[in-house]
Amino acid sequence: MSSGRRTLLGLGIGSGWTIGAGLAAWFFGLGGYRSGFLVVGAVLAPGVIAAVVVLPRARVAYGLALALIAFTSTSLVVATSPPSKSELSRRLGRVSIPYYREVSGHSFGTSTCRPACPGVERTYLGPMLGTRAGVLDAAVALDREGLLAPPRLRRSFSAPRLDDQLEDVRVRVSVAKQPPDGHLLVTIRLDGRR
Repeated sequence: MSSGRRTLLGLGIGSGWTIGAGLAAWFFGLGGYRSGFLVVGAVLAPGVIAAVVVLPRARVAYGLALALIAFTSTSLVVATSPPSKSELSRRLGRVSIPYYREVSGHSFGTSTCRPACPGVERTYLGPMLGTRAGVLDAAVALDREGLLAPPRLRRSFSAPRLDDQLEDVRVRVSVAKQPPDGHLLVTIRLDGRR
């Protein structure tokens, strides 16, 4: 096989694998996992390795260019993937509202965002207060963990709801009084988004 054909074959293998595997990694949301950069990089690496093996020694610069493209693609996939359910659960697990206890929680959605992006919801039982106080308690706890936008960017909220968006997460808080005794039920929901 001539050197020119080997170069085209190597570039075709490398770029085809990088594009195909990059789109598949983006579709399946692989970048949203804890070590997403390593996972996506491992998916894209075989195409670059195959291209370097097929290319003649004089064309190793093409292999380095493909590696740079794969590295950039990996960064793009990680940046546009929604956080996984475990990552959202970890973020919400750090939230502690004083004088409230968790009574239920569940997760939903998939990293492909079909039919819905990953999400986590937890409900807390609190003291007998007004609903605005419940929203403020939750807002302070979320703000302490960095789950609310800075105050200058945050929209004003009205009791008994709070709705805010970060770069990759939508935060919703709703508060209701429990009928028999008037205790508060505070529900915090984190939804991942692309």
